[in-house]
Amino acid sequence: EVRSNQARKTFDPWPGVERLQDPEPDTVHAASSTLHLAVARPILRLGFKDRAPGVTGDALHMRHLISGIALELALGKSSDLYRRLDESGLIDASFSYDHEAEPGYAYTMLGGETDDPERLASALVEGFRQVSEQGFEEAAFERVRRKRLGEFLRLFNSPESLTYEFTTSYLAGIDLYGIPALLDRVTRTDVIARARDLFDPVRMSKVVILPNQES
Repeated sequence: EVRSNQARKTFDPWPGVERLQDPEPDTVHAASSTLHLAVARPILRLGFKDRAPGVTGDALHMRHLISGIALELALGKSSDLYRRLDESGLIDASFSYDHEAEPGYAYTMLGGETDDPERLASALVEGFRQVSEQGFEEAAFERVRRKRLGEFLRLFNSPESLTYEFTTSYLAGIDLYGIPALLDRVTRTDVIARARDLFDPVRMSKVVILPNQES
């Protein structure tokens, strides 16, 4: 029925798709901003604009893997910084962090609900400064690296998760089955250098979301 319907029509030649993409500027759009929205508690979000790597495939994924390890070492639940923030009541279970990397842009975003957004922001910036100066212990680095390898292997227990990761990797030009080899190449020196670059305060954007004033 579809073929019969379409055969009765005429179409102009397909001109193709022209994709227009402006180059991403190197600087952040705004260093700080405050919004009033329909939220129950204040929320702090910190964004760190990564330097667009300009690479694709396994090289880009390697950068993403190293960034993820650096983030977990700095902010994971076993880190000193997370413990201090948790014990001081500045964060709760809503706190999260993530790193995204594409050929044209990359960024890190973190934060969550907090009763004192400004104090939390200051504590995070100070914590990142200490991380940049002190680096990470070898044992902690190796533990997180092995954890990431275990998370990859666990994909094979779930056909749905494996299908998603395989498709995503294929479209990005990444060899999914080469990820263990990439993880084997990651060194503590790589992760320390990446952390210093990730948490550059000059490339940070702070957003504070406050409950609506009328509420």
